[in-house]
Amino acid sequence: MQDKLSDDQPFLPPRSLLLLALAAGLAGLLAFAINADAVVAWGALGIALLALLGWAFTAPQQVRAVLTGRTLRFGGTSLLVTLVVLAALVAIYTFVRQANLSVTLSQSNEYALSSEGRSAIAAIGADPTLPQVHVTTFISATSAGIRDQLELLMAEYVSVSQGKVISEFVDLDRNPLRAEQMGAANPNQQFVTRLNAEGEPDLEEGELLRFFSQDGLTNAILRNAVAGDFRTWFIEVEDGPGMNASGPEGLSTLSLGLEQQLDWTNREVPLLDFTRPESELRLNDPAIDGEIMIIAGGSRPLSEPELAVLTDYLAGGGKLILLAAPGLETGSAPLAADAALGDWLFQHFGLRFRNDMVLDRSQAFQNPLYPVSTDMDAYHRITQPYSQGFALVFEAPHSIEIATEPPASVTLTSLASSSPDSYNMRDFSAVLEGNIEPEETSLTGPLVLAAAAENSETGARVALFGSTSMLANGFTGINGVANFDVAVDSIFWATDFEDWFSQVNIQSAARPQDAPLFADAQSLALINVITSLLLPFGVLAIGALVWYRNRESAPQGGQ
Repeated sequence: MQDKLSDDQPFLPPRSLLLLALAAGLAGLLAFAINADAVVAWGALGIALLALLGWAFTAPQQVRAVLTGRTLRFGGTSLLVTLVVLAALVAIYTFVRQANLSVTLSQSNEYALSSEGRSAIAAIGADPTLPQVHVTTFISATSAGIRDQLELLMAEYVSVSQGKVISEFVDLDRNPLRAEQMGAANPNQQFVTRLNAEGEPDLEEGELLRFFSQDGLTNAILRNAVAGDFRTWFIEVEDGPGMNASGPEGLSTLSLGLEQQLDWTNREVPLLDFTRPESELRLNDPAIDGEIMIIAGGSRPLSEPELAVLTDYLAGGGKLILLAAPGLETGSAPLAADAALGDWLFQHFGLRFRNDMVLDRSQAFQNPLYPVSTDMDAYHRITQPYSQGFALVFEAPHSIEIATEPPASVTLTSLASSSPDSYNMRDFSAVLEGNIEPEETSLTGPLVLAAAAENSETGARVALFGSTSMLANGFTGINGVANFDVAVDSIFWATDFEDWFSQVNIQSAARPQDAPLFADAQSLALINVITSLLLPFGVLAIGALVWYRNRESAPQGGQ
């Protein structure tokens, strides 16, 4: 007997064509699920259709058996039920999505407003004086799996805020310019800002949330909607650093940071402008959330009218940061070390500047005229975060005298001191000539270079720093040097800014199940394929396989 193919026998077994149709169909659906190239997806479905037609032409008896056999009546019922169930699930999903219905079944509730967040956002909607806040959520093809949850959450923000929160979704791939303007580079990042006078998102004042967090988003919305009214008065003084000066001695880093990042109002004004009848400037205004007066440097002492403005301000509960000019001038004392100002501060707050200069030949930055302090108070709000591992650099600073017994209701704190090897000098001309040997009357270290005082009765707070280097642009960004950070924290401490901010800072109750799980884009795509493709269509494939096997094992005719 010859073992060869007959003329009626197909080249490929019909079963292989049926398996090829099934495999190509699943591949096409998989390509659609993971947002692959459309040509690949449609090509796979086309191959599946051709293979199915090939099976029908090469095995017509199997097709007839499928359509008329006993298995259709029994196994086909299972297949039909499976198809009906899948169709019902699709219909229910479509209805729920169009009706905007949602319920959170997860323990973390990350994509449903927490009770704390709901209360805070509802308060925004109830206040007609607050501006609208625009939230731009960036998405891409790789973040399709989380977009539905984010859309539901953002819809809840919009609804609870009564329209005060405006939500917009932007595709990173289709709008690269928009993403660049807002600083976004990855999907699920959100840009939050208030609307400007033209009703457009204010790109200069907004903030970018680089990682999604419901608490982070809620607090960003609150910061943009409930911006407090905080004011900084930079007092114009002779030879003092300018508020907007960008050089090493200038204060532009501080001014721009307060204005752009915290939305504070900064003004550079002479002290006497507060007394002019035509001026709109007011000190100790109870209608604002906080204010502070900063006097940096100054080679001329305050006049009597200027001193009266300052002392009246402090007596009424004002806040002051006073930074002494470097002690390198001869003649009269600089502003901060003037006797009249010093005597008033010592009487009411228990501290004042000495008209001297502190030098240190063992612990200094480059030369003895720049003593370095590593001895900072570990408990005061201003220096506590920097008391370990950080240093403060002072430029030819004045030392600070602290009263042994503070005035009534006043709390005194030495914030930073020089090293034990430091000493002070009062003969500035000798230092200018290069003579830095200690004088017979020199005080030896440690000497106080920064101090703070608070009157619990009036609420007044004062912080003194031995030199303007604490706020100078040139001392920002130096590794291990905390000048700028300490000075900024002194502003926050004096104005109670952090206490005010905590009132609009929402922190949802922590739960163990809230611990985040991280997955990359490839893992998320795999999860999406398993849940949306393999599980439902796997059930369908198993049903089809059971039906097919039952059809093969069914008895033929009357046998």
